[in-house]
Amino acid sequence: MPHPCADGSTVQETLLVQSTRDHDAPDTEDADPTTRVQFLAVCPDGISFSWAGFLPSTITSAANLKSVHTVGSGTVRDNSGGLHAVSFDVTFIAVGPLMTEVNGPGSKRMQREATATGQVTFDGNLIVNGANNHPTRPAPFIRVDTER
Repeated sequence: MPHPCADGSTVQETLLVQSTRDHDAPDTEDADPTTRVQFLAVCPDGISFSWAGFLPSTITSAANLKSVHTVGSGTVRDNSGGLHAVSFDVTFIAVGPLMTEVNGPGSKRMQREATATGQVTFDGNLIVNGANNHPTRPAPFIRVDTER
């Protein structure tokens, strides 16, 4: 999405949507899952506009990291101290093979490349609607880290 700058130019913004579920055995689900939603636009004059928040969410995932769906809303603070309403409904669909990496005894990471599709609103304005994979960043991914 293009972001308008004070000098009349526009820059490509970066939006991150990253869901997180943490739990300790014997639990198998996180009682309070969150999704990190973060925005950054840097104008040619070096002035940036950014906001971020860890927002409560409902996260649904398929077996073998084939998909993840996260939906939620909340309030974020921008880099000037302003508060804003944000909502999101994003689905990640696996497009790559399942890769497994053993980091040490009892520690492993499983990951797949994915595509991201969804909607994100900022102060009631739709800023993402549909497929939205950043053209110059690494592809979205679905990952599980396990520690025993």
